[in-house]
Amino acid sequence: MRVDPSLKSPATEAARTFLVDASRFRRDLVQLRLVWPPGDKNLMAMFRAATSDDLVHWKTITKQAAISDVRYGGHRLLSDTISLHAKTGRYLRLQQTNSGPAVPVYRIEGRLRAEGRSPIRAYVQLEGRVVPDTPGVFEYQPRGAFPIDRINLVFDQANSMAQATVSSRNKSTTKWRQRFKGLLYRIDADHTSLTSSPQSVTISMDRHWQVRVDASGSTIGSAVPRLEIGYRPHDLYFIARGSGPFTLAYGSTQIEPLKVNVSALFDGINKQRKQELARWVGPQRDQITLGGPQRLSPQPRPLPVRRIVLWSILVVGVLIVAFMAMRLARRMTT
Repeated sequence: MRVDPSLKSPATEAARTFLVDASRFRRDLVQLRLVWPPGDKNLMAMFRAATSDDLVHWKTITKQAAISDVRYGGHRLLSDTISLHAKTGRYLRLQQTNSGPAVPVYRIEGRLRAEGRSPIRAYVQLEGRVVPDTPGVFEYQPRGAFPIDRINLVFDQANSMAQATVSSRNKSTTKWRQRFKGLLYRIDADHTSLTSSPQSVTISMDRHWQVRVDASGSTIGSAVPRLEIGYRPHDLYFIARGSGPFTLAYGSTQIEPLKVNVSALFDGINKQRKQELARWVGPQRDQITLGGPQRLSPQPRPLPVRRIVLWSILVVGVLIVAFMAMRLARRMTT
């Protein structure tokens, strides 16, 4: 089948299988977006995506993806993208797997994979607590300083919808700063769960988060939703000295950090080599214990010799000045 972008209206009988020619792209596709004309009826369908290089042997890369266009509570809940979870070949095949009405797709759009190393994104769900004497306000506290750039609400009950305002602050004494305001939801129909996508926010490492739910535009009742935070973990680099094999030792409280501008060091090396310096390596041996648990105990602070010497000189100087002042006073009295 050929998908013609110039077609403005669906055929009389909508197709349930689509063939996409991706052979002209030099990079893999990571997402497909289906476009259909808006209508008054609710749509919810399941799709499966497969890839092939010869149109004979097919490999499934997305087993199940929900596509929907639902009106609920005065809102339009639209989910029109399919994420591709593996490397794509020259051709893609989309199949609607549910028995409901076919989705009248008239255009398929693709998103190319970004060049360079794909960043790793992690998600953590935080349990919230109700703020006393403040209905519809919940607070969350991550167990660490994460560079958060995505947020979402996770509901345990089906057909939950919240018109929410998400704010954050670094200290409990500072003012809240709004990060997101909009609709977050979970709608269940035909054994399929439709959930809101993680929302992009300005990157923040705040330790206190708050969700304020508007009761007039929400259906969560007294339930406390979980706050899902997404972030890109920091990269950890090691600079080896000498020749291998190397030992990666950690956990000693006797080691002090180096006072070196590491960023400038990496920038300089990369400019000279004109290529990426980072290289993934794997451990070759099992973990072994070196110094034992005593290395984890805080070490006594070293004796501040320099401070003691400076204070001693200052005290001796004061005593000398005082002695000279006493002698001078005695001579003046005599």
